[in-house]
Amino acid sequence: MKVRILEAGESNFLVEDKVMVELKAVARLEDVQLAQGLNYLVAYKLDKGLLLNFGARSLEVKRLMHSKNKMLNTIPQIESVNPPIQ
Repeated sequence: MKVRILEAGESNFLVEDKVMVELKAVARLEDVQLAQGLNYLVAYKLDKGLLLNFGARSLEVKRLMHSKNKMLNTIPQIESVNPPIQ
């Protein structure tokens, strides 16, 4: 299994170049942490992620999905055969 750290100093990991994992240690996950996780998915052009919070009384796990990125990754690149219009 291939795991790499995305940013120095951040608790973000990329597993198998497909799933982003973000670790938190807060008393309770709030909308701002969910929004941050979704923004990371957009930035890294991923469609799946996990948000793990170890700071609550029990482990909190949130699945993050961003289907727009999946659609972007499946659109074939089409090169223009016509010269640009000037």
